[in-house]
Amino acid sequence: RQAEQQHQCGRTALVLLFCLALAGIVATFIPQEPVIPQTVAAWRLGEEGPGPAVAQVFDAAELFDVFGSWWFTTLTVLLVVSLTGCLIPRYRTFARTVRRPPVAGRNLERLTNHARLDTTLEPDAALAQVDRALARLRFRRRRLNGEATRSGRPQLAAERGHWREGGSLAFHSAFYVLLIGVAIGQAFGFTGQINVVEGSAFTDTRIVYGAV
Repeated sequence: RQAEQQHQCGRTALVLLFCLALAGIVATFIPQEPVIPQTVAAWRLGEEGPGPAVAQVFDAAELFDVFGSWWFTTLTVLLVVSLTGCLIPRYRTFARTVRRPPVAGRNLERLTNHARLDTTLEPDAALAQVDRALARLRFRRRRLNGEATRSGRPQLAAERGHWREGGSLAFHSAFYVLLIGVAIGQAFGFTGQINVVEGSAFTDTRIVYGAV
């Protein structure tokens, strides 16, 4: 059930990310007022663009300021919430899996891929040889004596593959931090434009900018 919930959460995050990407594409075709207010004003007056009627629709949908619109902010918040709901359970599962030593198989016949090899070596010598082979392949290994196994014989448990999940978590965590940084910058920062004549002075204060 937990794996199904994580899968559903991941699909939700992908849908939200796709919606944000579509919003970014829309913002490349429609002039954005914080960047080029003169062009947006010309669209509203009908001097440029598809006409005043379409411009009114764009205004109602806040398409002249996509990245500052309420619906873009809502999508961003939902994406952050979705990623949080995905990452926290994955981190918990990953931490438990990494700390847990390899578990010896109880019934190899139930595994899809398994093989049986006969050898003339003594059990301890065979396990030692297999242990060395798995060590070269960088498996995590755990050797159990006969008292710790159901068969009463010594066994060697080995596993690997945690780097893949760790790399996936690192990637998604980096994207999560980037998204949080963008949200904080959008909420508490500002961008401005000003035309400076060569040779004139300029003071970096908010009131000086022509468009903020």
